[in-house]
Amino acid sequence: MPNQTVAQETLKIALPHGSGFRLLSRVNEITENTVKAEFDYTGKEKLDLSDHFPGHPIFPGGLLLESMAEAAIQLAQNNPNFQDKLFVLKDIESCSFRQQITPGSTITFSIKLMEYRHHLGKVFCLAQANDQDVADAIISFFVIDDENKKYHKQIEVMLNNAIRFHEGDFNLHQVDTISTIRHRLMSEPNLFNESTAKAVDRLLLQVGLNSIPSGE
Repeated sequence: MPNQTVAQETLKIALPHGSGFRLLSRVNEITENTVKAEFDYTGKEKLDLSDHFPGHPIFPGGLLLESMAEAAIQLAQNNPNFQDKLFVLKDIESCSFRQQITPGSTITFSIKLMEYRHHLGKVFCLAQANDQDVADAIISFFVIDDENKKYHKQIEVMLNNAIRFHEGDFNLHQVDTISTIRHRLMSEPNLFNESTAKAVDRLLLQVGLNSIPSGE
């Protein structure tokens, strides 16, 4: 059902990384397109935030963006497009810091899904503390499913082995695999970032793409 709210007692913090790197204290509400979450900034976190800055601690802007992204990931709990998927940061399209945040503050994050299509999404993130707007950002991201993970792994292996070409270790099958990945990138460019596509093209040129049937 559109915008159905997850029951309070079922809410959890769902993140792909471990609890040692977590900048959310609780998730208060999730609908299909919105999230409300909080972080209690004590100044005594595992990462010694009191050193930013000694004598005048304020919450780092970079970590505030990380908190926004972690809150946005909670959309996966109640949106069928995102369940069991991996979120990958694409762009910080805009970001404004309006107020400093000091220890003892609870930072509240309000997330709204702006758009999603072809594995590419965009969210508006608002951070508030002490009844004031302290920051906002528009963040875009890729959503990677199991099939796309397979192609990412193939790209990773091919790029990691690129230097071995100079030792004569590439064979025709490997080059054909890279060529297949290239065509996949061309047909669904939103699945991968531009730099990855260019890296694959460079690798294809290295191994002599002109000698491989294009399949087009």
